[in-house]
Parts: sequence; structure tokens; C-alpha cells
Amino acid sequence: MKFIDITGQKFNYLQVTSFCESKGGKSLWECICDCGKSTIVEGYALRNDKIKSCGCFAREQTRKRMTTHDDTASKEHIAWKSMINRTSNPKCERYKNYGGRGISVCSEWFTYQNFFNDMGRAPSKEHSIDRIDVNGNYESSNCRWVDRKTQCRNRTSNNVQEYNGERLPLIELSEKYNVPYDLLCLRVSRGWNISEAINTPKRQTA
Repeated sequence: MKFIDITGQKFNYLQVTSFCESKGGKSLWECICDCGKSTIVEGYALRNDKIKSCGCFAREQTRKRMTTHDDTASKEHIAWKSMINRTSNPKCERYKNYGGRGISVCSEWFTYQNFFNDMGRAPSKEHSIDRIDVNGNYESSNCRWVDRKTQCRNRTSNNVQEYNGERLPLIELSEKYNVPYDLLCLRVSRGWNISEAINTPKRQTA
């Protein structure tokens, strides 16, 4: 068999660096994989696309088959998983406010890719999934990405307080009187009246 020098050539993920030896009529070559690992490969297997990498390519393909997508750590996937959990899992702490009162996820959105195709990426890390009709279900016609302030205004649990002759949600009182929303919520939850909660200096929270 005629010797074919393939030093320096690249086959898929593998760059041939040097000839090693002929063994049993087969030429063996040392290669560097794109992942950085060195490996010994038969020349025939390289030239005929029998081997693509040091093994990392096959592992990656297996991982992709085992995972329906590569987005599991994203904000969108976390939002989708939480949405499914709070509407479908009675053991979820928030189930009583969602699935427990009849809120469900449309059948198409039980597949993450369908949810992502409809909703796309959240505009920022501050955005979360929100239902336009708080008594409606999770479906494309009733959902949007919103920032925290918008979502606070839309909550069924929105705490409306009367102050200076106006009845406003806490989020709007926070904005109008320049009191941090989290601080205002904390004070009201501890039993403060709304006047104290708004007018007490920020350093006094208890």
C-alpha cells in the first residue's frame, strides 16, 4: 500500500501533527483535537471521515440527544420551568396562587421550544414573564416580558393603600414619594401604617 503523508492536514476536529508508525498495514498518526487533547488515529479512518475527533464530538452529540436544547441555564428556561411547576405541581409552595386557583399553561407551552418561539429572549435580566389578565392562563396571547414595576402593578395581591386622599398601589406610592419599594413592602408587612412607612427615614426599618 502506498504511503500517503497527511502531516499538517486537518480532518474535522483533528489536526494531524506527525506520523507515528505502521502497524498491521495501518498508518497511525498523532493528532491534536480542537478540544486540545492529543490522540492517535488511523490514517484511513481520518481520510474517510470515520473518526471526527478524539471522542469529544461523539460525547457532545450524545449530550444533545439527552438534552432537548442547550438553554437550560438561561433566564427563559428557568422562567418556563417555574411556570410549569407553580401551575402543575401541588407540592410547589406557590401552587395555591396559580394551579390551585385554576391557572394553567397552554398545551403547546409544555414544550420549552414552543414557549421560546412565542416569547423569545427576555429584554433584560430585570424582566420576567407576566400575564396581562392575572386571572387568565399562560399562553402567547396573554403573556409578555415585563420589568418588575410593571409586574407589581399587575399582581392580584397588589397592596393598595390610602395616603393623602389617594388610593394607590405600593409600587406607585414608592415612586411618588421616593421610598424604595422593597422597604415600603417590608414596613407595611410589619404592621406599619402607610404614613409611617413613607415618612420614616430609610435607616429606620423596625
